[in-house]
Amino acid sequence: MANLDCPNGFYAIGSLEGKLPQEFEGLVQSSSGAIAIGDPLFQANGYIRVATANDGQLIGVSNCEVPVSTTEVQKVFFYGAPDTMFEGQCSGTLTQAMIWERCDIEGSTGIFEINENATTEDVVQILGLMPYDNNALGANAKVKFIIKRHQLGNLAEDK
Repeated sequence: MANLDCPNGFYAIGSLEGKLPQEFEGLVQSSSGAIAIGDPLFQANGYIRVATANDGQLIGVSNCEVPVSTTEVQKVFFYGAPDTMFEGQCSGTLTQAMIWERCDIEGSTGIFEINENATTEDVVQILGLMPYDNNALGANAKVKFIIKRHQLGNLAEDK
């Protein structure tokens, strides 16, 4: 049976140390767009925004929704410790050779995916398949991963 194609962002599933994911909070400028649960986040000038495929580092993944506001700064809560493990769907075809490799992200708010065959930014590292029934190597596989190029340091590396 083929893997289900259902991109819906990234979700914290634990940490490399076996602890619960650590939550942080930050501020979103009024000029930023909406943030959905599961969106990867980037920090610039003290403010948080939805990351893009071209951001070379990430600060975490949103665990709340932030609506668009044109008038006020808002709070966003996110999982952001560098050792946090996340779940996400691959946008293409995952092979065994891609496990443990670094790669990129892609998508937009609410529908981010792991871009398993792109290595321009190398912001995440695939740790393996999620242990679900009907989840296997191939198109749209669900994987566990960490943010390898993290804005808070520790696991961040230069390319």
